[in-house]
Amino acid sequence: MKNRLLNNLLSLVLLFFTLFIFTLNPLIVFAGPDGSGNNFFYKGPMAFAYLKPGKFITEQAFDYQSFNSKFNDNGSVTHLSYDVAKYVYAPQFIGTFKLLGLDNYIEAIVPFGKAVMSTKFNHSRGGLDDPELYYGIYVYHYDGSGLTANFLPQLSITFPYGNWNNSSLVNIGGDEWQFQPALTGIFGIRVAAGQKIILNYALGYSINKGHPNVNYSAIGDEGFSYTNPGNNFFTDAFLNYVILNKFDIYDEISYSKQSDNYGYYIDASGNAVFGYLNGGYQDFIEGLGLTYHYDKSLSFDARALRDIKGENAPEGEYGEFDAVYDFK
Repeated sequence: MKNRLLNNLLSLVLLFFTLFIFTLNPLIVFAGPDGSGNNFFYKGPMAFAYLKPGKFITEQAFDYQSFNSKFNDNGSVTHLSYDVAKYVYAPQFIGTFKLLGLDNYIEAIVPFGKAVMSTKFNHSRGGLDDPELYYGIYVYHYDGSGLTANFLPQLSITFPYGNWNNSSLVNIGGDEWQFQPALTGIFGIRVAAGQKIILNYALGYSINKGHPNVNYSAIGDEGFSYTNPGNNFFTDAFLNYVILNKFDIYDEISYSKQSDNYGYYIDASGNAVFGYLNGGYQDFIEGLGLTYHYDKSLSFDARALRDIKGENAPEGEYGEFDAVYDFK
């Protein structure tokens, strides 16, 4: 009875925390520069932990974003006269298996969403967001003597199947191929009975294959381009403090840096040509989150983040809630 009351109390704490996150009032809002917010946006603090072969896990992510800025045709940030709200449901499926003596990891994300203009409600668009596929191999794992570590290099691919239309003022997805090789993993240390400090990290490079449709539509009358063409370096890290193996309180910080931005632009003859756009951008995003491990199979995660510094990059806030189920 005591344990049940404690679990109910913890559930209420999680509920109030989640409601707090989703009632945040966006100020200057987030528009998702490539490399910091898109692919690894759906990665929670448990994303890079070691999973034994033969595991199947599903993670159900619910995301809300609101933004009032875009990347224009030359890759620079332009503030809009309206807000765009984006609602996304992103079911994720993770499996692990043994192959050639190595532990393999594969994850698929098939997001669905809707984007709505706040001042022009007749302009909205919903449907399939760009699907994402991750594949990784655990090349190192250690767990003992109060230390935990693993190393999981992986590659993610984003497929351009979002519900994109050049004539629409708002769209779902970026409608471009994206490849992200990344070095990921964790390092943890036990500080007391039932208490751990764990660093989850990702370090990689984002290769974004922009195309004329994405950039050209951003040139039109208030057309909206969700992604910024160009390749960039990125990092994403979660610093977790684990309490009694029930709660993870964590701080997340990500950084992306684009040196030179190449993409499509309209030349003097009115043709879309590929070439140099500008000197790129850099962006820092930071926020707090909480994970509640209800039991060994079910966990809940909620977080709120915001841009803390950027150069030629949108600034703002977003929140996410996840339910993770491990089929034991």
